[in-house]
Amino acid sequence: MLVKVCVRKGLFKTIMSRGLLVFLTVAVVTARITTEFTVPSPTPTKPEWPLQFDAPFGLTTPLYKNQSSHFYYNWDINATLISYPTECLPGLSTDPCNLLFVPAGTYVILNPQDTSKATCCLKFPGVGSVAPDFLRTFNYTGVQNVLNMYGQSIPTNSWDGGDGFKYWTDLVTGEDIQFQEGVGGSIQWNFGASRAAPQPSSIFTVPSYCVPTCPSSMSKTARFQSGPKKVGGDWDGCLGNITAALGQVGDAGINIAEAVLQCIAKNVLNCTQDVLAAATNLANAGEDVALAVSACGGSGSQCADDLLQVASDLTSASGEVANAIAVCQNSTLSCIADVIAIGTNLKNIVTGIESAVTDCRSGAPPVTQPPVKKMV
Repeated sequence: MLVKVCVRKGLFKTIMSRGLLVFLTVAVVTARITTEFTVPSPTPTKPEWPLQFDAPFGLTTPLYKNQSSHFYYNWDINATLISYPTECLPGLSTDPCNLLFVPAGTYVILNPQDTSKATCCLKFPGVGSVAPDFLRTFNYTGVQNVLNMYGQSIPTNSWDGGDGFKYWTDLVTGEDIQFQEGVGGSIQWNFGASRAAPQPSSIFTVPSYCVPTCPSSMSKTARFQSGPKKVGGDWDGCLGNITAALGQVGDAGINIAEAVLQCIAKNVLNCTQDVLAAATNLANAGEDVALAVSACGGSGSQCADDLLQVASDLTSASGEVANAIAVCQNSTLSCIADVIAIGTNLKNIVTGIESAVTDCRSGAPPVTQPPVKKMV
């Protein structure tokens, strides 16, 4: 199903679902919880966040599992700070980063602890912090055991926000345990112990060096300007190009979601423009995948075979884009159906990317020398 990621419409259900993870809605979780619902229960009271608190969490994406991160929240000033001290989100950078949500919008701050390298830009104007009662739009689905940040299985109440957005809260305390969002549950947070306490307003201050817009090619450029990892003898060529493709597919997902809203509003021109933008994203992703096939060892490996399937799916999606552009000129309903079909194809693409990441990583030799900065 097409993920609703239209941040400018303010349709967000969690801090990741409608603010942060606009460009991440097409990533794929590599560690999914498979436990079953076991205990039917009446609908419990929906927990609400404290007005101020912080909590550690482990972030899982296609490129890493349970990476230490931290969430800071101060609803008294409508602000949230999410810290990724090891590596930023896929498609943005391999450098450490902070994501800052304030009334003005969402800022991406790279290398926040290194003033000589720090950069900052406003990624999503007007997309700020989520309210403490964000679960009000989620539906209760039962009791389920899921893992927290420490690998402990916790009985929880399960909440479904639709379109892949799911949340789990401790059955007894109501504390956050796990969160998933995006296509197929694309990003997974596993929470640690939260701390309800005043949060200093200073950590939510927008840095003076922030600029009002982010570069349109941020997802691609930032990846290759950071210190690359050596994989299979190629400087960041294998996983780096896969990540760049992931960023482009993410941008395509954004444009497709925007196109649906424009089609519903019968803004044919804007709908068509959004679909064309998605076509450009898919073409760029195709180029990145082609580069990745070569960098990952060429045809014959399982890694490369996965990537070739992704390339085939990209071709199919491009064909659906062409159909949608033609149809959108004549029929609103058919336009919406075609655009949603593109979104469904994107889901297949990111599933292929997940397989490629797994196979490429398993076939990569260990790093034998420190990474060296290199521009691609």
